[in-house]
Amino acid sequence: MTSTNEPARQDRIHILQAVKTPLGFFTLALLVAEVILGILASRATGRDFTILVAATVALPLLLVLVVAFQVKSQHEVVGAEVAKFRYDAFVSVPMAAVNDAEYEAIRVLAKKMIACLQQDCGKKSVYYAGTNIATKAEFEPSDASALEDLDAIAASEYFIMLYPSKVVSSVLFEAGYAMALNKKSIYFVKNAKDLPFIMRRAEQAFGSVKLYDYDEESEIVKVLKNRKCFEFTKWRQSGSDKVVTRG
Repeated sequence: MTSTNEPARQDRIHILQAVKTPLGFFTLALLVAEVILGILASRATGRDFTILVAATVALPLLLVLVVAFQVKSQHEVVGAEVAKFRYDAFVSVPMAAVNDAEYEAIRVLAKKMIACLQQDCGKKSVYYAGTNIATKAEFEPSDASALEDLDAIAASEYFIMLYPSKVVSSVLFEAGYAMALNKKSIYFVKNAKDLPFIMRRAEQAFGSVKLYDYDEESEIVKVLKNRKCFEFTKWRQSGSDKVVTRG
């Protein structure tokens, strides 16, 4: 008797092991209910038969509604993931560490980069601390602005650094912060040797960093327009890649 029932018992075990999600369990329960209703309908007559047939037809429709609801919920979650960034990109450039003439020249280049990001790359929301600071004389470092910058990095999808010369600048700290947050980072550097050692090797060590040397400023815009700089095939999302905001 045991040997005769063993194959059937194994089949039931395999079926139960195949159920790994709530939707799978619901589908299995629906199939069982369909079988039971089918057996009852074959023995029923009159009004009872009509009710059982209607229930047999209604159950698959219920499954379709459940699946549709689950798919819609998944799309909403994906949409929320995409929309979680307040900024498409954070543009980091030397400010306090350069002289007046350098500041203005860097700001002109930063504005060209931002225009390219918005017009040619689809990055409409770009954070740049120097947007409303036309000259270095107007620049006033403060704890509040530093925290605002860090919040903006955390709330950005991409971190883009411009490093035109070897200077002790907060852009290096910001780049490290972005790396710690696993932000997709793009470095435009006049001379890679000017970077600290770990940043020179960041592209090889981390899937979240790309480094581009440039001689002419036009090369930066060309790289951005190409858009391949925004493709991070080795990047993997981590738990630290979350928006951080301060109340």
